[in-house]
Amino acid sequence: MPRTSSIALPAAFLVLTGLVLVERDAALPERAGAAAVGAIDAAAADPGTPNDGPAAATAPPLPPPVRTIAGFAPEPQTMADVHALRARTAAATAEAIPALRRTALAAGNPLAAGLALQALGRLRAVAGDAELLALVDDPRPRVRQELVAALGTSGDPTCATTLAAATRDADETTRTLAIRALGVLGGRAAHSELQRLQARTDLTRVERTFLRDALRAAAGAGPVFTPQGQRVASGTNE
Repeated sequence: MPRTSSIALPAAFLVLTGLVLVERDAALPERAGAAAVGAIDAAAADPGTPNDGPAAATAPPLPPPVRTIAGFAPEPQTMADVHALRARTAAATAEAIPALRRTALAAGNPLAAGLALQALGRLRAVAGDAELLALVDDPRPRVRQELVAALGTSGDPTCATTLAAATRDADETTRTLAIRALGVLGGRAAHSELQRLQARTDLTRVERTFLRDALRAAAGAGPVFTPQGQRVASGTNE
């Protein structure tokens, strides 16, 4: 029996923007301000060092020590940490790829791993990396979602196979993002995988909507549309 979508179309579109993926995590406490980010980095570098300096009596209290992620950024403990990490990954350049890769693979927090994957996708540093591609089976939906989005912008036609497998993910948002990513990737391999999807009887209404647009984009007949109506040019990978 075909699956039915558990969410209305507008709600699926909002989830797919990625804008709510960080803010929806209400478990993160709102205790540390942005001004404490530098102190968090210092505490993470050496959380056991006592403060014996002359300013010890008047220094403001530090947030609880946090673990450093592979030397790149602190493991987010508050929303302020999340916003700071998002700013760092958004500004990352090619020199940061090794640290971003370690973050994506080692971070216990799915928000941190997802932000690292976003940056790696933007830098086209995901395709061909067997360890990163293995995250398609990560138990955390956020990580899988960010991976398939990154593969869509990779420019590597061999990623079509991984994306096709992700269209059978247990999470509907991941499946829909994988379909959209095939359209963004474009090329013969991606178009062939999308054509195979047409024969499936288990796609939800949302998935079929994205499949229609992805097919047109992969064939070069039009762009993939984001939920906000912005055009994303399809790839021409052969």
